[in-house]
Amino acid sequence: MWRIDEDLEELERLQLCEHERVELAQIHNKRRRMEWLGARNALQGIIQNQMSGATNIRKDAYGKPFLMDSTHHISLAHSFPYAAAIFNRLNPAGIDLERIQSKIRKIERKFLSDDEVLSCNGDIAKLTVYWCAKEALYKLYGRKLLVFRENLYIEPFVMQSEGDIKGAISIGGQRQTIPLKYQRFDDYVICYSL
Repeated sequence: MWRIDEDLEELERLQLCEHERVELAQIHNKRRRMEWLGARNALQGIIQNQMSGATNIRKDAYGKPFLMDSTHHISLAHSFPYAAAIFNRLNPAGIDLERIQSKIRKIERKFLSDDEVLSCNGDIAKLTVYWCAKEALYKLYGRKLLVFRENLYIEPFVMQSEGDIKGAISIGGQRQTIPLKYQRFDDYVICYSL
């Protein structure tokens, strides 16, 4: 995870490939540019510890980021002033980061099953964990054919400051269980696949 304390000029010193510079040039909102660069700074820090080479990030046909010339898996997330990245040598990865805000109540019925709504019981922090967990599963899956309420499921859990939860992706009659970890800090939640 990366806390964005730098100004935009400092963040823009990050070494980027040509296609990444083109993508960055299309982001005009200053805060969004900082988040985008912060997530790549976080990933670059991981990669420097795990393998040699620069971060040459591309997006596949579904918009999922991947490392060029590598079989390793990545996922990126941001919610200002934080950015996060996850790196897995063997398996697809998913990560999400969100600020805890009451406005999530307005959409809970769109992304939670009836059982999940009951499990949350209106707890905004727990709703945010459910959202982050489903976003992490969505990013791990990597294709856009999922409906959060129908294809992604989070088993009930007791809300704590951090913990392990079980998620599942259910599509086409197949169900894959995915272990996830979450952590609450400040007014934020981060959730990622293990």
